[in-house]
This record gives sequence, C-alpha cells and structure tokens, in this order.
Amino acid sequence: MDELQHCSSGSRWTVVVTVAVLLLIGSVIPLPLPRYSEFGRLGPDKFLHFVGHVGLATTLVNALETERHGERTAVLLAITGSTTYGIITNSIQQWVPKRSPEHADMIAGFLGSVVGAVAGNTWNNSYNP
Repeated sequence: MDELQHCSSGSRWTVVVTVAVLLLIGSVIPLPLPRYSEFGRLGPDKFLHFVGHVGLATTLVNALETERHGERTAVLLAITGSTTYGIITNSIQQWVPKRSPEHADMIAGFLGSVVGAVAGNTWNNSYNP
C-alpha cells in the first residue's frame, strides 16, 4: 500500500479497475466443487467476498482522496461504490452455472467495504499527516 501513496491519480484508478476486474472474475467463475451443507450460510465464499471488498474499498478510498474529495466523502463514496458493485456482481451470478445470488454474499461485501474504506482512510492519514 505504501507504493500507492506515491502513485499518480491515474495509476491509483488503474489499481481500482484491476481489483474490480479480479473481483468480477471471482464472482462469475462457475464453482467447481459442490456446496457443503455443513457450511450453512457462512461458507468460505463469504470470506472471499469480504476480502475482495476490503481490497476494492481500500483502493477506492486511496484514489478518491487524491481527487480532492474530503476524507468523509471519500469513505462514503468507497463504501457506496464497493457495495453497489457487489450487488451488481451478485445479481450477475444468477446466469452463471453453479452460482446463485445470496444475501449473505452482499452482507459480506458490505462489511468488507466498510472495513476497507475505514482502513484505507486510516492508512492514508498515517502516511499523509
């Protein structure tokens, strides 16, 4: 993340797009293994949704704060953007074999978005006092 502190605004948006594309790919790849009922609603995919949205929201905050947005605005935009992206990618899953949209995926994405936006903002403040 330290490297992002020294990147141009365009480079930061390239990182955001890269993370978003990776998240989309991860969301639309058909699952090769069956779902185990022992997992219930909290399968390992929820952790992956959480981590993916932590990454997306963190990079969004980093890019938005360099665009002259205030901290609060950048955090709110990052949470909103990452969560909206999660809702869209979750909806796309209805057309992917062996995938289906789940509310728990959206909740994990939202929680990851909040953690990522707050962590990204905290990280930015620690390098730009």
